Amino acid sequence: MSEAGAISMRIDRKEELRERVAELTKVSTIPSVLKKIIEVIEDKSSTVVDLERVIERDQAIASRLIAASNAAFYGFPRKICSISQAVLVLGFEMVKGLAISTAVFNGLSKQGFPWLKEMWCHSFETAIATSLLAGHTGSINKETAFMAGLLHDIGRPILYQMFGSRYADISVRSNIDLTDNEEEAFGATHADVGTWFTDRCMFPVETVDAIRFHHCPESHRGTPGSTTDMLVPIVYLANIISTERDGVLISTTHARQIKKLNLTPTAIDEVEIYISKSREDIKKFFI
Repeated sequence: MSEAGAISMRIDRKEELRERVAELTKVSTIPSVLKKIIEVIEDKSSTVVDLERVIERDQAIASRLIAASNAAFYGFPRKICSISQAVLVLGFEMVKGLAISTAVFNGLSKQGFPWLKEMWCHSFETAIATSLLAGHTGSINKETAFMAGLLHDIGRPILYQMFGSRYADISVRSNIDLTDNEEEAFGATHADVGTWFTDRCMFPVETVDAIRFHHCPESHRGTPGSTTDMLVPIVYLANIISTERDGVLISTTHARQIKKLNLTPTAIDEVEIYISKSREDIKKFFI
């Protein structure tokens, strides 16, 4: 096959997968509560109360969302006991992000539970690290940062839902080559899939862009100093902090993003230490 033909085939596969992601929110294969959450979000006349009513129908999602809301990180340990309180503390966008993330994971086959639990914990760790790094920069509020970190890998469980063990095998085997292997096997990366999904669910553009570029921040071309311009490298670094258990390995890209955010080595160390100490507590959210 010619090079032009191979490129055309990759484009076709990517578009096919994009269409499948778009259809994902319409078909009966997704959890009914997730479908209803998305319907509420897409209806511009919906209110916070409408979202609460949907979430409260699913006790697994409701209890997990409340547990996350009660994370000591927010300063409300064990004080939030209802979805309505969670909305008041976290805001509509944050609750939407937590609800969708929880619904996606809860709706997956329990065959892959150990891997899924690890993914859940990684997403939550990255969310906390993103928010802490945002605090050090002083440029983005912690709710915006937390949500972007929480959803940065949402494309992975969606790919698992579509391809099952085939995707899990690739995900477990892969490390630094994960996105290359995903693209070769499925036509697109989990960053692509997460971008399409969150765009479909009408998340803020800065969240969608942070997901799109969380493995390649230098590919992002945004307005210097804008929320998106700052959030992309923050999510990139937070993901690295959660992934690298033995300390962040500083590459040229890492160093550039740290410099761009004007972060000190002490700030990075503080976030690493916090995540390391919180790891066992974070796992309790997802038992």
